[in-house]
Amino acid sequence: MPVSTPYSTPALWGPNVASGDAVDFEAGVSGWAAGTQATSVASSTDQARIGTHSLKITKNSTASGYLAVTASDFPVAASTAYYLVAWMYTAQASAILKFDFDYYTSGSVYISSLSAAVPNTSLVANTWTPMIGGPFTTPATTAFIRPIPVMISGLSNTNTVYMDDLYMGRQLVTTDGMVTYQAVNRASTR
Repeated sequence: MPVSTPYSTPALWGPNVASGDAVDFEAGVSGWAAGTQATSVASSTDQARIGTHSLKITKNSTASGYLAVTASDFPVAASTAYYLVAWMYTAQASAILKFDFDYYTSGSVYISSLSAAVPNTSLVANTWTPMIGGPFTTPATTAFIRPIPVMISGLSNTNTVYMDDLYMGRQLVTTDGMVTYQAVNRASTR
């Protein structure tokens, strides 16, 4: 488990590999679309964790699959450990969600999927709940990841869930109680 979430102690984390509308939804929801578990995704000012907008997902109770899908590629390094933090909000008391990942090469060729990269998380009703996954190590030829939110249970037809402030990045390494960048840590062992 990470030392802290990127939002509580930003200095302990590397840069966010995701950017723009794929992260904070302030300028729209470009790249995101409704998955088979949803009837729609939209930019919304109904709820926002930071800023004024979030991604609003309206549930379709009859379908299995994903809540939302993204064509936004989160660039990553191959064979490297990352964390994902996504903040979710719903008024429903029993919603459980997870995130799956699809891995792609630099030529956008599908490599494989990782189920429950962010494990099943019970959302706290009427509050922003962090969904934290990692570390997960990317496959050897990975250049991009696409995170995919999935409803496990607790949302019915027309229920909504909001997503905001996605972070995917690397944690700084803790060695003997001292936090150092991974590059510095590696150099000290040569």
